[in-house]
Amino acid sequence: MSQPKPFQKAAVNAAMRAFNDAGGRRRFLVADEVGLGKTVVAKEIARRMSQDGHRPLVVYYIANGHAVSHQNKHRVVGFLGDKEREAATDTPDRLSLIAVSKTPSSPVVIYALTPATSFPGARARLTGGRKEERAFLKVLLERTYPAFARNLDPSILRLSARNSWDWVVEDSERKLACSPPNIGRRFREALALEFGEPVRAGLDAASKGKATAFVGRLRRALALATLRHQSPDLVILDEFQRYRQVLDEKEQDPLLKTLLGSDGGASAPAVLLLSATPYRLLSTRWDEARGALAQRELLDLVEFLAGAPARDKAKHLFAAFGDKLRDIVAHTDADHPEVAPEIRTVG
Repeated sequence: MSQPKPFQKAAVNAAMRAFNDAGGRRRFLVADEVGLGKTVVAKEIARRMSQDGHRPLVVYYIANGHAVSHQNKHRVVGFLGDKEREAATDTPDRLSLIAVSKTPSSPVVIYALTPATSFPGARARLTGGRKEERAFLKVLLERTYPAFARNLDPSILRLSARNSWDWVVEDSERKLACSPPNIGRRFREALALEFGEPVRAGLDAASKGKATAFVGRLRRALALATLRHQSPDLVILDEFQRYRQVLDEKEQDPLLKTLLGSDGGASAPAVLLLSATPYRLLSTRWDEARGALAQRELLDLVEFLAGAPARDKAKHLFAAFGDKLRDIVAHTDADHPEVAPEIRTVG
């Protein structure tokens, strides 16, 4: 295994200090350019965090597409031996299926997920997902709300599945029998958040609408139940600018709030953000007209990483810097060597 370069080690050390700070938010951004080894940094962080030996380190690696997430999850656990790496990466690619999967016997367990399939926000277009998810929902509803499950139109959860449906349901029944005993309670709690209380009335009303939307909401509830049952130790958001809604909607969405932690802290997972362009860059005159949006995205990111006081300080410093530049342009020859010390006095 190749060793991290000095600048990568420096990033790893800084991230570990942030994650181990008892009073901090346990969030860190690596914003290196493409090709400078952000995944190498993530791998070294995972290696160090896995060395406590208490239990397998659970990593959620989230990227915008299945191809990228599947490829990079092997690289993040590249420090493991061949057999351990194979076990660590032999995991479901849907959050809703983690609860019924067997936890690998390796120092690290990594799940490669995408926002669209595992963390659909409140404004996302909901889908029916895979038949394996729907079959597990069927048997889980039969355990938690048997009267509702008996009266539910079978075609709603079956959707397009045909010949294989009965076998998948039987397989889900076997998996549920071996699943953690509290998954039913977690699912009921998640249904209450998703459909409101009383849950039965909410389920009845929602099931009368579009089938895929109803199933999508059930999938979202199952994902929340799974996340609360087996929360990650490390969340890696790779090129998160492609799915900024994960950060923007985290306070309104129970699933995202559970994933990222409301305000960080000791009980929250460590969150590692990787991006070459962590906020909107202005490249055209049309972009410049939207400069306020770019600044807001930058300040939102500062707040996510370091809290509201840091955002306020950054906003003040940017404003002071802008005022100083405008003052210099208006009253001074900008090429004069005495101008540089004036700019450096800001902050």
